[in-house]
Amino acid sequence: MSKPIRRKKGIENPARRAPSAKLDTYVAVCSGWKLLPGTEPFFLSHLPQPHRPPLSLPQVAVGADRELALRFAVRSHVGLVRDENEDNFVVMPAHGLYVVADGMGGHAAGQIASEICVKTIADFYQGSKRLQRIPFPTTSGVGEPTKLLEQSMLMANRAIYQASLEVGSRQGMGTTVVGLQFTGDTVSIAHAGDSRAYLLRGGRIAQVTPDHSLSNFLFGLGRDAEARLAAATMSNVIMRALGLEGDVDVEAQELAVEPGDRFLLCSDGLSDLVSDTQLEFYLGDAHLSLEDISDRLVERALQAGGRDNITVLIVEVALASQADTIAPERESQQVDDRTGWEEATSPGGSRRLMDTDPNDLTPVPGDE
Repeated sequence: MSKPIRRKKGIENPARRAPSAKLDTYVAVCSGWKLLPGTEPFFLSHLPQPHRPPLSLPQVAVGADRELALRFAVRSHVGLVRDENEDNFVVMPAHGLYVVADGMGGHAAGQIASEICVKTIADFYQGSKRLQRIPFPTTSGVGEPTKLLEQSMLMANRAIYQASLEVGSRQGMGTTVVGLQFTGDTVSIAHAGDSRAYLLRGGRIAQVTPDHSLSNFLFGLGRDAEARLAAATMSNVIMRALGLEGDVDVEAQELAVEPGDRFLLCSDGLSDLVSDTQLEFYLGDAHLSLEDISDRLVERALQAGGRDNITVLIVEVALASQADTIAPERESQQVDDRTGWEEATSPGGSRRLMDTDPNDLTPVPGDE
């Protein structure tokens, strides 16, 4: 069994502890990236499964003959305490792919780990036909798209781990990750760590990815008192993350999607500070665009202290035939026209990867 991992985030800046009126949310677009060198694959170790509350969602009756489409919005904010934003995301609607990664390691190593993660996953999907035969063990009982999503994260684990061995200051760096990949009327979901995926359906929200945290692990063993103590005093201790070892278990599953579904991917900078009730309230507001919902969720986390980086990625499923009825209520605004907003660029280039405009309605990729 792998040992618990205590998050080691970037050094706190006391000057950022006070709330700020400026919402320096970062949004950027990147159209290209480089492949990382590959080596022989590693194989997986196996942990006991974490505690998973029953997932109960209302079913929506829709005819089988339908074409689905997706729209998304994404926001990432450094928060009010950290100097660096160690969160990253990748959005590739042409591949039905949406991923959030939350790096850890301190001294900017967490930023490097999450960046390697999203770039490796993006590279995998750009060259998936070449890479899909890599013999990583994957979850049984799921379809090929789910296995490919899982394999992309295993590739990312290997790339981060190798990078950590090359530079002494990067040893121990890692990242949590959560991702969605839509194919036809099915979504593949994979994750490692405590970055979360939620689903809003029929006005009700459900967390669809159990946290790989120490407290959740203890709940799964029936040690409730110890689990509650761990949740109160060691909430930053997780049981899985990419890059810390040569082996990692990535948990994968798949769900049937319905028109009207809204998926939320987020780092713990949001989920630790904004309750499920508040998430349900904002995600279920039909009068707000996805961009407005993302903004308000980030603002709520900042109002609650903003003690960590905050990343929000929302994906909405719709019938392609109803594209006109779910158009955004306001025109898309340029990033540099919005007070307090700026592009997330660094000397090494953009850290957030998107291959399309968020306001585009993208058909869900079909089964090959």
